[in-house]
Amino acid sequence: MQILLGFLIPRPLAAGSLITRDVSNRKKMGVRGIPKVFINGKILKKRSFGGFREMIEAELKKRKR
Repeated sequence: MQILLGFLIPRPLAAGSLITRDVSNRKKMGVRGIPKVFINGKILKKRSFGGFREMIEAELKKRKR
């Protein structure tokens, strides 16, 4: 095992395969650029203070149900 960016990585897993995995994950999640903000696994579209507040409050209301 080796440590890469604070994570334990099995030796056979090379940096190239980590990058390939990350690119694949980003495509599945709909990420086309950075930075991208997620709240409870959903992409934040309104990246203003109000947008953050609106989405966080909506997610908190869902938890109370």
